[in-house]
Amino acid sequence: MQEHEVGHLFDTVNTQYFDYTNRLHTFNGKWKYDKVKGANCTSKNLAKQHEMLWDPEDQPSVEHHKHRPDCELAKLNKPEEQFVVKDWLRVISYVKATQQYPCIAESTESLSALMDKLVTNTEKFSALNFVKLFVNFVIRLKLENNTTKP
Repeated sequence: MQEHEVGHLFDTVNTQYFDYTNRLHTFNGKWKYDKVKGANCTSKNLAKQHEMLWDPEDQPSVEHHKHRPDCELAKLNKPEEQFVVKDWLRVISYVKATQQYPCIAESTESLSALMDKLVTNTEKFSALNFVKLFVNFVIRLKLENNTTKP
């Protein structure tokens, strides 16, 4: 049995922002919604969700799940404080894969849009095909009726 080392996974992954405090410091006290009374989209909430740049009334966790349901962090659906080693390995693997293949992260939305278009076109085609089949059926009936009359 061959041994596999996982240490190299960390070589190209920037782990600096895996830490909540480091992510929070990126806002540098200048996040405009921190000063808006009752805002949910604060730098603290954003840092907890590993995300940023939404409207003040947005809930970061809801937006994260809505916009990136494919993200491993969204799939984990728990606060960072509850992460176990297995969770971190999932996140690191996801980051590594998206860094190694940047088109994966960039094309997720494109693929989703293409699938939506395919479904819409299939529905249109099915409806159009039904109409075409129905018209052909009616024409055949009329032809049969005309040929059976003396």
